Amino acid sequence: MNKIIEDYINSLIEEDENRRLRKFVDDITPIVLNAKKNSEISQPRTLYYENSYKQPSIYTSPNMAEIRKSPDRLFADKIMPAIQNTIRTTEDAVKGGIDTITNQKIDYSKPMLPHEKVTDTLIKTIGKVLYPTSSDMYTDGMTNFAKAKQNPNAEIINIEQISDNELKTKLQNYGVKQNEQGVLYNNDSEMSKRLSNSPEIKKIKNENYNDIKKGIKTDFPVKFEAKWYDTFLNPEKFERHSSIQNGILTNARIDDKGNLTGKLYDREDFLQRKVKNLLDFSSIFNNHGYNMQEKGNFQNYFTVTDINQKEKNNYNDELRKIIELFIKLLK
Repeated sequence: MNKIIEDYINSLIEEDENRRLRKFVDDITPIVLNAKKNSEISQPRTLYYENSYKQPSIYTSPNMAEIRKSPDRLFADKIMPAIQNTIRTTEDAVKGGIDTITNQKIDYSKPMLPHEKVTDTLIKTIGKVLYPTSSDMYTDGMTNFAKAKQNPNAEIINIEQISDNELKTKLQNYGVKQNEQGVLYNNDSEMSKRLSNSPEIKKIKNENYNDIKKGIKTDFPVKFEAKWYDTFLNPEKFERHSSIQNGILTNARIDDKGNLTGKLYDREDFLQRKVKNLLDFSSIFNNHGYNMQEKGNFQNYFTVTDINQKEKNNYNDELRKIIELFIKLLK
């Protein structure tokens, strides 16, 4: 074996504690030696080693002069370090992904790790296609409201700027901090349309119709639940869950035509959750958001969304009155 290859491999074995890498070196050595033996390149290498030895960067591309002068040197100085770096990077990414799935403690003092950068990119790209609202909300927290700034139906606001003192107090009691920024979504926003026509809002309306109509009760907790399989089978349901999860419908009103109006507020923050299985993307992405939050990459903020759930026709309210009257007559 050429002295340089032998010294280099021995140094790898001595310095690297990773047993898989040492096994890789042991396995690849005979292959390389056999390739050298059968190589047609047979240029003298003595002057190259004695007179022009410099440790090249492991990331520079080899040129033909280097290849002609020393195929074994090319392997030792360029190919092997590149392989070593690739193995380490892959192992770090896999380990990081496993740590996220199994809820292992993460060093929050470190910057974004390779697997976190991959997850971040997936949410901002593929997630934007499949779940546009939740993707935009995540992106806003990571980029100082980049998506909200582009949205004509969204307004970025500081809590101190909210003129409705009752709403402001409710937000503060909900956990919104002093001078915290948030986003207001108006009736024409996609967020408002998705939430206003959701089964969860309709259920609150149907179950509390009289109390809301009479003004007896105006505030209701709203829980947007989804199972892990809704990621594929019911993307709209998963979209609402990954956008809000839990919120409060406040100032609920029902007019004479049966239309429900109000505002739904929430705070974009994360609590770590247990991942049920490898397809539990909701919890995996939630835990990614939690990690970004703890590392200081994700900015917590509040949202207030206009709710305007309209009846599809003008007969529903009258029909409801007839049914209620009929029930009273039966008593």
